[in-house]
Amino acid sequence: MPLPQAVVWRKSLLSLVKPGNLDSMKTRKIGLLGAGLLALLAGPAWAVSLVDPVTLNFGKTDYALPLTGTIALGTDGTVAYSGAFDGSGVGAAGQLRLQDTPGTVVEIACADGTLAHSGGATLALEGGLAVGAANVGTYGAALACDGLGTVLTTHSLTAQNSENIIFFGGRLTPTSLQAGAYTTTNTGGVPLAVRVVVQ
Repeated sequence: MPLPQAVVWRKSLLSLVKPGNLDSMKTRKIGLLGAGLLALLAGPAWAVSLVDPVTLNFGKTDYALPLTGTIALGTDGTVAYSGAFDGSGVGAAGQLRLQDTPGTVVEIACADGTLAHSGGATLALEGGLAVGAANVGTYGAALACDGLGTVLTTHSLTAQNSENIIFFGGRLTPTSLQAGAYTTTNTGGVPLAVRVVVQ
């Protein structure tokens, strides 16, 4: 079996803007745009392809100090907030489509990532996934990433493209933030990683 083929998808950003005023309460706005993705493919020479990447997008988020709670993006694109965070509740799930002959069976695993600020601060990104449009849901309904060595699910490719898409969500639990952008492409940033193995 050949060595795993790596495909890097790095497009992510968390940007912070100056403090504002919302409903007479001091808040700050942050724009949370998803995470990069590192995909590892393993299997025969005709191994499945990963195509049509879509970046996670947490949308715009307001927060007040002190920082408590989470920002959670579901595989269905909804964003849930707790504690000091609030926002529109609308984001976009990350996506990668599996492409190969219908009936090909693959094992799927994923590992968490890290968003990094140019000043050195980092935010842990807990990842989750669902395979197929019929299986998307809130962050808590997703299969939580547990490292590339742990198979989360298997999937038999179908002729229907929407059922061959891996949808990604994520959760952030910020306890401190620096003004500016957080991204997986800054030093210290780590994209979500996905491993797809053809059985």
